[in-house]
Amino acid sequence: MQQHPAGNPDAPDYRRLRDVRYAADFLLGLAGPQVEAEESTTQLAEFLSTTLQLTLATEKTRITHASTNRARFLGDACRVRHSQTRWDARKRRSVNGTLGLYIPESVIQTKRKRYFRDGKAIHRPERYNDSEYDSISR
Repeated sequence: MQQHPAGNPDAPDYRRLRDVRYAADFLLGLAGPQVEAEESTTQLAEFLSTTLQLTLATEKTRITHASTNRARFLGDACRVRHSQTRWDARKRRSVNGTLGLYIPESVIQTKRKRYFRDGKAIHRPERYNDSEYDSISR
């Protein structure tokens, strides 16, 4: 019983739409075929332009498969999580199907660039005599 999900998201008539909005940015999660996602995008663009007199930013609009690719939202990478080894207190797989926020690889590389030279960590001699409090506060 623990090996199979409670619902059947692979059923042909199964649909679910979730949305998150922050200011002018929003993320739509559709459980359904890609054709319907493309239709929803055109309907949304039409609604925004006719009813609200707004434009949909086509350079930021992406249709991705959330379990294999990551979508960018507010600087983070969003992806549906799956794990067969994470269990909650009631012995259920609590991670499966939930949204995970990740730091994009480009952001990590940009942040660590100032601490590396030629692919190796550089020494910071100006911080050798810092107190423990200063090191932790940084």
